[in-house]
Amino acid sequence: MKKPTVCLIFGGKSSEYEVSLHSAFAVASHIDKGKYEVLKLGITKDGEWYIFDGEERDIFNDTWWQKSEYITPVTLDFSIGCITVFDKTVYSLKPDIVFPVMHGAFGEDGRIQGALEMSGMKFVGCGSLSSAVCMDKYLTKLVAESIGVPCARSAVAYKGELASREALREKISKIGYPVFIKPCRSGSSVGISKVNYASELDTALEKAFYCSDRVIVEEAIDGKEVEAAVMCDGGRIKVSTLGEIGYFGEFYDYDTKYKDKTVSYIIPAKIEKQCERAIRSYCRKLFSSLECKGFCRMDFFVKKDGGVLFNEVNSIPGFTDISMFPKLFINDGYSFSSLIDTLITNEINGTSKPYIMMMW
Repeated sequence: MKKPTVCLIFGGKSSEYEVSLHSAFAVASHIDKGKYEVLKLGITKDGEWYIFDGEERDIFNDTWWQKSEYITPVTLDFSIGCITVFDKTVYSLKPDIVFPVMHGAFGEDGRIQGALEMSGMKFVGCGSLSSAVCMDKYLTKLVAESIGVPCARSAVAYKGELASREALREKISKIGYPVFIKPCRSGSSVGISKVNYASELDTALEKAFYCSDRVIVEEAIDGKEVEAAVMCDGGRIKVSTLGEIGYFGEFYDYDTKYKDKTVSYIIPAKIEKQCERAIRSYCRKLFSSLECKGFCRMDFFVKKDGGVLFNEVNSIPGFTDISMFPKLFINDGYSFSSLIDTLITNEINGTSKPYIMMMW
């Protein structure tokens, strides 16, 4: 019996390119090759698409694209739903399922998902609409608040609009410093700054506007950062044991996430039972209302008074050996390999979306 072919897509024109390589290396290393044929499709920082037939370690080291003997140019053919390969002869490949492991812009924001939907290919993870909304922190908060999920106080500003900036300053004065300045459409905490004084605001805005045309300002929350891994398994939304992030920096930024060896992951999170129940309930509401499928990671704040606030959704969370998404489900009894297999199997079987979509 022919093994299903899984096309693992990684890289891309994103500031999170390196994280994607590390996630792809972990997935490629742990996927059950006795059950699946694995087709590795890399996208360079310049947007060139190649099938890569070399060693998986070269993906991790970002030398995969330098191995000319192991790369073959390809493109996605929407008309026939195949990957067209430009080798000595031109031919087509039709994988049974695509697994995009691309973080940030062009990978997590609905664009690659839209291309796959147009081609008619099945793929693991959220669809184009859900991905686009989840990537946008402002839109996600609007959905969350509309279904009764509490969020931190916030304001939004648009690039190049002076009136927008003046209105923002006025709103911040009501929220009070410190605040966090975040690009609306960026992941892995790229472009985020903590602003303690009004004099720091312009610099932080320019940093955020470099990543996105719209920025969101949120009050700084004094409390714990708690994360939940969520997936739809067999048509049912499954929420993992909750995890807590411990770190020494000002906030959980890109360098802290991926370079700081002092970060601690506390599983299960040390929070009260009522906080845990609230977060689990919010995860199910958000997964359904945002029309997620497959998997995601949801982040929350737990305040010192026990209040819970939603932070954000990551529709393609980090999938490295140190990433919280696999850590949480591995804690719940999955192996890295069985977790990957579950995500792929649910998509192939059509059980990666909830059987009942909740309306709130």
